[in-house]
Amino acid sequence: MLNKLTATQLKEALEAQFSEQLPGYSAQKAMSPEGREQMLKMMPKNAPFRDAAVLVGLYFDGEDWQFPLIHRSEDGYAHSGQVSLPGGKLERAETIHEAAIREAEEEIGLPGTSVTILDTLTSLPIPFSNFMVHPVVALVDGVPNWQIEEREVQSVFTVGLKEFLNDELINQENLSFNGVSRLVPYYSFSGHKVWGATAMILSEFRQILNTISRTL
Repeated sequence: MLNKLTATQLKEALEAQFSEQLPGYSAQKAMSPEGREQMLKMMPKNAPFRDAAVLVGLYFDGEDWQFPLIHRSEDGYAHSGQVSLPGGKLERAETIHEAAIREAEEEIGLPGTSVTILDTLTSLPIPFSNFMVHPVVALVDGVPNWQIEEREVQSVFTVGLKEFLNDELINQENLSFNGVSRLVPYYSFSGHKVWGATAMILSEFRQILNTISRTL
């Protein structure tokens, strides 16, 4: 069980997986909304994407390894009101890792000094907002005391790895996009529906964790 792993053991297990070829788009695609590939094909070739970084920050709460997700504020911007990993666009001359740490500190008060970066998952283009999202995986020292930036974040909640690997929490439903109904897979965590790019990112991470679990 993953919750029996120490920080050192989890770090070594994840780094071993990152040293191999990542599952990539085949794993992401399992949680891809219907019609997403067509949207990507409709984009102009060589369309410029803006870089963004999100953080999968793992910490141990005494019983299980957890990572935070946020419910974004209804601010009228892209991804308004959605559930996502903490993160945002890169600032000038900023690295992906630096952006992931800074955004998590700004949005949910996660101290950057408590974060140990492990590596990144497969980058994911988002045609809706023209972002190229780079998911960063890290270990967090201690149990965080969340302090949310209310202009950007409504709330923060956490997902334990035992819950995360439960197949019964994967569902699907039809959602309307510009008047067109599309089938959308999602995770159901603590009453929150996690779909779209965040679900696709987590799908790859979930496959990595399942691989580790099979070796324990």
